[in-house]
Amino acid sequence: MGFDWQKYRQLASGWKNSSEEELKRCAISRAYYAFWHKLRLFKVIGSKKQAHNVVRVALETKFKDEQEIELAQLLKGLQDIREDADYITEININNSLNDFFTRLQVAEDTYAEILSNRP
Repeated sequence: MGFDWQKYRQLASGWKNSSEEELKRCAISRAYYAFWHKLRLFKVIGSKKQAHNVVRVALETKFKDEQEIELAQLLKGLQDIREDADYITEININNSLNDFFTRLQVAEDTYAEILSNRP
């Protein structure tokens, strides 16, 4: 059995309430990857370089479904915040954290709605 990527989400849920900036940054990163892997597996895309873009393109083009296109756009916004948390020294981590988890909730709700509409 493979790794359960939702364990990253569980870690992130605990870390996002930390007073330590490094744990808040890790919370963003791990939550992003938990969700990204969920979408990667949903679209049956193997791991490879540029896979972040491949997942977004698959969502945008595979079925041309409006909700999947919206999900691709949400994923791009999450990726941008995750990259800032991973690479930018001077960010307002609390604003980034709140923005990220607000967007993540919208993305998770959209994903759940897509699944509920599938036959």
